[in-house]
Amino acid sequence: MVLRPKIRSRSAQTPFPVPPPFRTEFFELGESIHSLFEVASEVDLSPARLQELIDLGAIYADGKRLKQDGPLPTGSVLRIHFNPKRYTDLQLDIQKHVVFQNEDFVVWDKPAGLPTHPCVDNWIENLQEAGARALGKRLWTTHRLDHATQGLVVMGFNREFAAQFNRELQFGTVIKVYDVLTAAKPPTGLWIHHMVESKGSPKVVLNAPSNITKPCKLLVLSTREFEWTPGIAKKFYLSRVLLLTGRTHQIRAQFAHQGFPLLGDTLYGGYASSQQPTCSLKAQTLMFSFRQCPYAFHLASLSRVEEPLNVDRLERSLKTVLNVAEGNQLKCPTLDNEVLAQIKSMLIWLSTLPKS
Repeated sequence: MVLRPKIRSRSAQTPFPVPPPFRTEFFELGESIHSLFEVASEVDLSPARLQELIDLGAIYADGKRLKQDGPLPTGSVLRIHFNPKRYTDLQLDIQKHVVFQNEDFVVWDKPAGLPTHPCVDNWIENLQEAGARALGKRLWTTHRLDHATQGLVVMGFNREFAAQFNRELQFGTVIKVYDVLTAAKPPTGLWIHHMVESKGSPKVVLNAPSNITKPCKLLVLSTREFEWTPGIAKKFYLSRVLLLTGRTHQIRAQFAHQGFPLLGDTLYGGYASSQQPTCSLKAQTLMFSFRQCPYAFHLASLSRVEEPLNVDRLERSLKTVLNVAEGNQLKCPTLDNEVLAQIKSMLIWLSTLPKS
């Protein structure tokens, strides 16, 4: 067997316990090797550990994930993730995290620390696979939350819903509002930055666009002082954020770039404490339509009390941004036509909701 090693390690801090440095190696099979279990002795893996890696989906042959042992042609290139990331939160009762379901979709309250969908080195321990097993149905992902983020995420039971939801995302009529906790007070209003395209993390955002960036846009709707523990002098700030684009780590990266890293988000410079050991980012509100029927879901805020989104306030915020932009009085980076159209679509959608 000809060995082509390529070891990849990562030591960046994360808010969650991680296994030993991630190790990935490549092996090209010679004429005498025809199965994974023959490979095991060559790479110092016990049969039990090899089977565990197969079950997790941590072994690939010629770029395809292997889900069982079988004949391997000479010259095949194996990729083995020796220390796949593990997510032990699957010990929880996943059905208790169902917020709503019908024949077309299910809305989850995803716990922090659990991936939304399969990862490159672990296709078992994630919300999509655990949810499918618990509900006895195949699930289609429509959007995702970072594994560090908690809150609302919707999955489809059929292709029709998944396709429709993706169209709603493209048209800008899916409304996603997040709760964020920071140690300093961020300004309200529109934030526009530009994220450098990369597969790794942490993500880098810049103030100016370039040929290697994509725009990141969000609207900080409100910010208020938040006293975590009565009688403790230390104050924090709870912000409500409307996401206008959906880049990976977008809110985390933009807030850190502006000097307001999220509490518990050590990857982006925030600090963890006993009160907030994980990233303080929660998808608190999700609104969308399906078959001309509007749906709106809300969770309790990060302040641990019920604080549903004030829809009237959201409407006023969007109208203010739109009116100022159209009057060329915008005191922030210029809004492009895509975002203006998105805000108009959101306002049309909100006008269909019953007024309280």
